[in-house]
Amino acid sequence: LHQCLRAIEQNSESKHLRQLVLTASGGPFRGRRLEDLEQVTVDDALAHPTWSMGPKITVDSSTLMNK
Repeated sequence: LHQCLRAIEQNSESKHLRQLVLTASGGPFRGRRLEDLEQVTVDDALAHPTWSMGPKITVDSSTLMNK
């Protein structure tokens, strides 16, 4: 993400960018209500429906920290 923002900043044609929306497609909490997220556990976070890569990579990927 930071590479994209830097490129936008350096490109004079992109000076009109006003908003950036970052989205994700799913994960173990997709479809849960906001109030339900207060009770999630570490085990819930690691129970990703698509992958199993170990605790750190799973959480970093799910929270987009690896982007």
